[in-house]
Amino acid sequence: MIPRICLIGATGFVGKGLICAAHKREDLKLTLSSRSTDQIQQFLNENDYDFDTIELNKIKSNQFDIIINAAGVCDPKVIQENPELLFKSHRDVDELIIENLRAFPKTLFFNLSSGAVYGADFLEPAPKAIDWNVPDSLEDISGDPASMYSKTKIFFEKKHRDLKDLNIVDVRLFSIFHRHLNIGAHYFLSQLIESLKNKEVFVTSTQNIVKDYVHPVDLLNLAIMLWEKGQINCALDLSSAAPVKKSEIIEYFEQKHQLKVEYKEMEFKGTKVNYYSTSKEALELGFSPLGTSLECIAKEMEHLSF
Repeated sequence: MIPRICLIGATGFVGKGLICAAHKREDLKLTLSSRSTDQIQQFLNENDYDFDTIELNKIKSNQFDIIINAAGVCDPKVIQENPELLFKSHRDVDELIIENLRAFPKTLFFNLSSGAVYGADFLEPAPKAIDWNVPDSLEDISGDPASMYSKTKIFFEKKHRDLKDLNIVDVRLFSIFHRHLNIGAHYFLSQLIESLKNKEVFVTSTQNIVKDYVHPVDLLNLAIMLWEKGQINCALDLSSAAPVKKSEIIEYFEQKHQLKVEYKEMEFKGTKVNYYSTSKEALELGFSPLGTSLECIAKEMEHLSF
């Protein structure tokens, strides 16, 4: 049976990666949803993708095998200026999906959580202790943008574990890379590739970090694998076959794409030095990642030309 998958948050960065990963796959049927179906259609037209779309308010009455939630505000600037958008963007979609699951209890709710649930201190990789002591109301969550984002993700993980009768998996995503990245955004690879595109020297700190980049196809494959298993309610860390050091990424881009690099002594508040997980739970369930972080980056770079 080919799973019917509904992707909510199709206009976001992760959502666009999932659309690309599902393109030309015949082992699934993907339907896209977002607060703006016009924006979805524009992205599809620009990239010659062909998928059905559905308005958010119609999801609760339509049956799917898997609902992937990739929606939700994550931009620190937006969170700082209007925390209610963070809460509303998560709460509205979550309630909509839960309502759908009440009507169609065999559906799997594949919710994209974040490695941020482990907090801001990544001197050591996950898994580590999670502070589950968050307010009972979203509106009572406070702090800096990173803290509010983390507590919001924890809030919904707690909520989902209490709904033991429903099929819900919270997938903790650390980093992801694909060809539709937002070049120039405040992320390491976005800035690196912007420098490459503009034929400029990439200026970076001397600090080495370790990150884990999964390929969007890993998310689709994990969702289908968990759906095939049937009744399930848990949280999982998602990892590639191996994380990658910043120095290894830079070396790859220097050798393969002639990147020019300049190092400076710079310190950034809240830098996650080891932002990845050593958890094997997904592997133990039968999941097999597409490749290592560096292999996933290289695979998608084949589709980018400047």
